[in-house]
Amino acid sequence: TNAGTFSIAGTGISNSGTFTISSGSTVTYTGQSDDTAITIPAATYYTLGVNNAGTTFNQAGSTTVSTALTVTNGTYNLNGQNLIATGATITNSDTIKAQGGETVTGFTNSSTGTVTYTGASTYTGLNLGNTYNNLTFSGSGGTWTLNSAVTANGNLTITAGTLDVSSSNYGLT
Repeated sequence: TNAGTFSIAGTGISNSGTFTISSGSTVTYTGQSDDTAITIPAATYYTLGVNNAGTTFNQAGSTTVSTALTVTNGTYNLNGQNLIATGATITNSDTIKAQGGETVTGFTNSSTGTVTYTGASTYTGLNLGNTYNNLTFSGSGGTWTLNSAVTANGNLTITAGTLDVSSSNYGLT
């Protein structure tokens, strides 16, 4: 049972028992200096954070965050899994990655960081909202068709895939 602040480092994170996260607690995955990828166990978190530059933190299953999701350094990858963040504050100082087909509820982008879509299918709308700081599409074979106007306050980058605005006539600013 975690009732305070719990920082976890390393790549071999697994949960073979019961991991109870108490109300008011913070779990921060930090990895180690040479980590490139860490799998985060699916759970219900009060406050969830990731913090290790150059590391991708892959969500292992459907995850709920009730108060805050903080990406200080590294990439938080939804990894095709659902995210429930109703009522949570999202602070993204680095990168949040999604394929585009995940079910995401209660998510509001912060005014910093980058959101990257990596899916290889066809998606209607952007599941992480319509306002971004930096917005990137890098899913080879992926097509994202807007279902409302989208704002990228920083950079809009398309390295792979297609952002289709032809049939919707929604604004992209």
